[in-house]
Amino acid sequence: IHSRHITSVDVNPHNSDVYVGMWSRKGVAYLKSGSTSWTQINTTAAQKLSIFQLQLDPVNPQFLYLSTSQGLYRCVGDPYPSEFSDCDLIAHESNFIFDLTLDIESVGPNGKIKRMYTGLRYHGLYKSSDAGISFNERYAGIKSNEILSVLSDPNHPSDIYASVNGKGIYKSNDEGLNWIPLTDELPDEYVNQLVFKPEDSNTLFAATRSTGVYKSDDRGLSWSPSNTGLAILGVDDIEKMTLNEGETINCESFLCPEILSVNFISSSPCQILAETNGYGIMMSDDCGNSWHKTNL
Repeated sequence: IHSRHITSVDVNPHNSDVYVGMWSRKGVAYLKSGSTSWTQINTTAAQKLSIFQLQLDPVNPQFLYLSTSQGLYRCVGDPYPSEFSDCDLIAHESNFIFDLTLDIESVGPNGKIKRMYTGLRYHGLYKSSDAGISFNERYAGIKSNEILSVLSDPNHPSDIYASVNGKGIYKSNDEGLNWIPLTDELPDEYVNQLVFKPEDSNTLFAATRSTGVYKSDDRGLSWSPSNTGLAILGVDDIEKMTLNEGETINCESFLCPEILSVNFISSSPCQILAETNGYGIMMSDDCGNSWHKTNL
């Protein structure tokens, strides 16, 4: 692959191609299902884009959205984004975009999702109702203008979640007009990403800066750790440890890596990938109950 600084991963639900966003102005690369070699999207490399998050449109994955340090971009492919796709700036020029969420119930006649929300560094949260042509402020009531992650409930389109740098998680029931905090049972106020379990908007996962992965089964009202196997320990450290029968290494007892993002594998909804800061990609095969290292 063209970089070891991978900031985001997404999987095409139609053909299992894997797309990765790269930092240090490396753009986007993808791995076709069954292939062993990665290919860059030429436009993103030529524009020297530093990707913070990428997201395939789940309704029409010919569209790939890029949250970058230079603004919000959209790549268009036929049928899917490839090395020759055009990738154009559509909003927030010269601004750092932490995240984008798409309301999949708002598809227009041209196939583009009309309603979307963006979280910006230093400039708060914005909403578009016209597929990204224009955006309006939607962060009144949030006590910070640094939005790390935004999430739209696919089954309740007016419900929006936002993680706020150093302030935990907020929720809106009216498309971002008003917000309430959801932080009582989440010990980490730095949440890098929020994601729903596929086809289950009651279940949320939070990727945190220092306490691993957390899970909520009640739409964010309460949270529990989902960290077994995520702890950072070298071979020498593990050999010195004495574990009781059935005891596992977890983030509650040992150092945990920063979790940058969490992604579900669409063909197997209980398989989850967790991208870490500096420690590769971890995988869970049991809906987050336990984790193990991958070779990535």
